[in-house]
Amino acid sequence: YFNSRIDNSIYSYYVYDKNNLEKTHKANDEIEIAKKRFGKILYKITEKVMYHMI
Repeated sequence: YFNSRIDNSIYSYYVYDKNNLEKTHKANDEIEIAKKRFGKILYKITEKVMYHMI
């Protein structure tokens, strides 16, 4: 199932399947990669916005 901590941000999502921990780790690795990519995209957008504000 999907679970998220109280802050409910995209960074707190992770998958947990106690019957298949290998699958769980693989899914979480993929989520980590996706979060890093998403973070880079967000950073670039923020950077551009900041640049235009100056």
